[in-house]
Order: sequence, then structure tokens, then C-alpha cells
Amino acid sequence: MDELEFYDDAPFLEHAPFLRTMIANPNHIGCHTLEKEAQFVPGLDSTLCGSRSGANAVAVWQILHRYGSEGWMAKMKGLWNTSNDLCELLDEMNIPYTRNKHLNIVTMRSGYFSEELAHKYELVADSYEKGVSWWKIVIMPHVKQRFIDDFLNEVKVDPLYLQTL
Repeated sequence: MDELEFYDDAPFLEHAPFLRTMIANPNHIGCHTLEKEAQFVPGLDSTLCGSRSGANAVAVWQILHRYGSEGWMAKMKGLWNTSNDLCELLDEMNIPYTRNKHLNIVTMRSGYFSEELAHKYELVADSYEKGVSWWKIVIMPHVKQRFIDDFLNEVKVDPLYLQTL
């Protein structure tokens, strides 16, 4: 990964807050919206236009301020290795997934394990408004190998997975 390339949604990385701009608007003037595009958030996201402007820049600044560019690259390499290990296990189980090799996110097709199992392990759905097409695992420093192993062991006995064998 080029040292100048950054993850485009930095709040998914460690110690990076989600920031929302709050605008005082007592006369309700402006463009209030219900964002159907953000279906990965349960319920509709009621927001003002441009409410996340600057969040990624601040989050990247905070990360680089804490770790420095070399420290952050070393931390990301550990996350990539864990993501690679997860992908190898998914390959062994024949569970379809997609992943950009420079990111710490693995996206798996739905239908290979139950929604209850996905919720138990706090996977993120592509949509909470309509049927789930895929589930996302975000590998962060607090996601330990044992957690991944526990999830995959439960998938192996899930009736949906057993139907695919």
C-alpha cells in the first residue's frame, strides 16, 4: 500500500470517531433529509445535508497524530494479516466473499449463516431496510483470532451453511 493512500472511511479504523456536524437551525430552514442511501444504519438516518463533511479528514489526522505514519502502517499490516487469515478460512469453507487487499474489511454473501448468528457477532449488513445481500466483518485491533474462530465454528454447524455442502 502506498503510504499516501488512506482508507476512505477512516471512522472504521481504531480510535477514529464518527463525527456529525450539528447546525443550529431554529427556523427549520435548510435541506433536512432521510437518507435511504445509508441502509447499513438501522432505520432511516435523519440528517442535514453535508453532515459528515470533514469527518474523515479529522479521523485520519487523529490516527496519524497518535501513531505517526510508520506506526499506523505497522498496525494496518497486522489487520491485513488477520483479514488474510480470515479469507483463507472462508476459502476452505467455500463461502463467497470480496475484499480489497489493502483494507481490513471482508464482505461475505448472505445465505451461508443465519441473521441471528450475524447479529450475535455484530456483523454489519448492507441493508436494514430490505433483505440482506451481504454481511461485512471489519477487522479491528480488538477483534481477536479466537473471536473469528468462534464465529466460523458456529457457521460450520449453522443449518444454512450445512445446506450448502
